[in-house]
Amino acid sequence: MANASIEDAGSGRWRVRWRERWQGDDEGRRGRWRQKQHTVHGTESDAERYRADVIDDLRRQGYHDPEEHAPKIAPPASLLDGLLAFVDALEHLDEVNATTAATHRLRVGILAEDLYAVTELPEDEPLPVTVLDRDLFIALASALKKRGKTVPARALGLLWRAWGWLAADPAAWPRVPPRPATPVGFVPKRKTYGRTDAPKMHHVDACLRHLRDRGASREVLVAVICQRFTGLRVGQVLGMERADLDLAAGSLTVRYGKSRSEKEEMRTVPLSRHLLAEPLFREQLDAAPPTGRIFKVKVRAVWGAVKKAWQAATEANEVPLKVWAPPNRKNARPDHAFRAAFQGYMGDERVPRDTIDFLVGHGGGLRGRHYDRDHSEDARDAADELPPVNWTRPKKQAKPDNVIPIDRSRERAEGAS
Repeated sequence: MANASIEDAGSGRWRVRWRERWQGDDEGRRGRWRQKQHTVHGTESDAERYRADVIDDLRRQGYHDPEEHAPKIAPPASLLDGLLAFVDALEHLDEVNATTAATHRLRVGILAEDLYAVTELPEDEPLPVTVLDRDLFIALASALKKRGKTVPARALGLLWRAWGWLAADPAAWPRVPPRPATPVGFVPKRKTYGRTDAPKMHHVDACLRHLRDRGASREVLVAVICQRFTGLRVGQVLGMERADLDLAAGSLTVRYGKSRSEKEEMRTVPLSRHLLAEPLFREQLDAAPPTGRIFKVKVRAVWGAVKKAWQAATEANEVPLKVWAPPNRKNARPDHAFRAAFQGYMGDERVPRDTIDFLVGHGGGLRGRHYDRDHSEDARDAADELPPVNWTRPKKQAKPDNVIPIDRSRERAEGAS
């Protein structure tokens, strides 16, 4: 009678034993009974399914060959290895930039800690992909809440996407359970953000004036001026080296980038004629060493000074709060507001979208197509159309000359008598 037994071997291993007739070439042993076994890695349900396959083979053909069932009984892939491979694939395909990829890897580390905690598996053993199910996501959501309000949605969203990617390649990642069709009940909903208003150039200039009047260092002030005229991120501006500037050609080679394509492009962008004529900018270049970086100031120092300048400009009624601290965003964008103003101004001036993307380093302008046209001419025209910084503080509104002031003192005296 065909039968097979299951024995728990610990650590997610199950021994399936059965008896079958000898099927080898030794005629003397043919027909004798022999004991066979195979170790299944996974859950008890996996072992039960394998046991059913053994019994079915014994009934149909009198023996069971584990090699015929190798794809189904292969040890499950490591979930953490799969998560890291998924992030590597995203970065390699340029679906995320290097910064986002680094953030995803940090989330994988967070997930690893809580995965071992909720599954109660030994930390010196790999986490099998067979643990992926709804109950795991529910347990993880509860554990991740202790790390912050936004952590569960972001971390579980990454785990959900990786699950689908792993399940799509069973040859490379065996034993991945099929992923449900919808993330409802698995991943908490994330807050969505609507569109925001970009600052105008006169808003940016008001911030620069307050930055100057508040006694910001020349390095901080010039770095922000460069942001205004180039649309680059503050880290890209502070990373500029003297060799990156070609004053004769009026151009800058952008050494750093956020996305992988931006880093590889190493594009050369034109510098506005008004930036090249700005005295503070020329003073900073003259004081910079002939080799190495132009700025020594740190990013956080620029952020702090710029935020205070935006606040001062807002309190002076020169800038609306919404353009640098949108009400539908949790965090303000004091440094990114200059980049937004640059793109907004270019859009108002009808600069082609792909030229704007090229100037600021967006993917559409860098590698949107295998073959692209030369943006240098349009980019030069756009850069030279940027207005110079307005360093003049607006005057207080004067009283009209044809208005005669009313003398209230006589009225008060008559009222008192």
